[in-house]
Amino acid sequence: MALFFYDPSIFESNQKRYKELYNFDISEPFMKCAGSQLTQDFIRKTGRKLNKKVSFSVTIADIEYRKGEISSFMQNLWVDHNWIPVKISWKSKSGRIYTPDECELDCNDIEFWLENLDVPLILGILDKQIPLPFETGDLDFKLKVSSLNVHCLIILKFKDDHSCNESGLIEEIDKFIDSFNSRSENNNWENGAIHNWRGVLKSKKIEYEIDLGSATPVFFEQFLRFISKLSCFKSVDIM
Repeated sequence: MALFFYDPSIFESNQKRYKELYNFDISEPFMKCAGSQLTQDFIRKTGRKLNKKVSFSVTIADIEYRKGEISSFMQNLWVDHNWIPVKISWKSKSGRIYTPDECELDCNDIEFWLENLDVPLILGILDKQIPLPFETGDLDFKLKVSSLNVHCLIILKFKDDHSCNESGLIEEIDKFIDSFNSRSENNNWENGAIHNWRGVLKSKKIEYEIDLGSATPVFFEQFLRFISKLSCFKSVDIM
């Protein structure tokens, strides 16, 4: 499971920013323990799994570190280009007061949670429907578009009663994208090109990560009509 707050690939740079911006020392074991618990707390409170739209930002006006029986500091939660202040709080079962710079800590003794999490605001941002720059026509599935970025994620959820060959659908979709690029190339790249894509078959759905590259909105018009003709999916989410 992906964790927010802690990402080992950028831990050192985040640690340096905490020190430079706030003179705030924070250890990797502390962030790792906090990341695991804060992820679960976010899912429990919002009912949403983490995705690329939700993360923490080191930058905030005042970190407001408080040390005590219940310790805390402020942090910005990044939700689809919106910054929402949230308090990271923790306490221990043993009564020990843990500080963020500690490297020896018992993750089973310490409890982290997100305080003052504005769940309605977060869900409103995540669930927003944006105006579409393309025509969809009649589709045989429910379409939700929460954002359109160069790097996008498309989640295709299977109909409950479908009779499609699930393992073969990725190959069909890959062929469609290849064909889109070829047709565009034959017309002097009139509709641009998809640069990279990868489809993964999961339980009851297919997830596609797509680098739209220079592709125009025509890609989505044709892609959604193609998916509709397959008659395999009950919903398509683009984010």
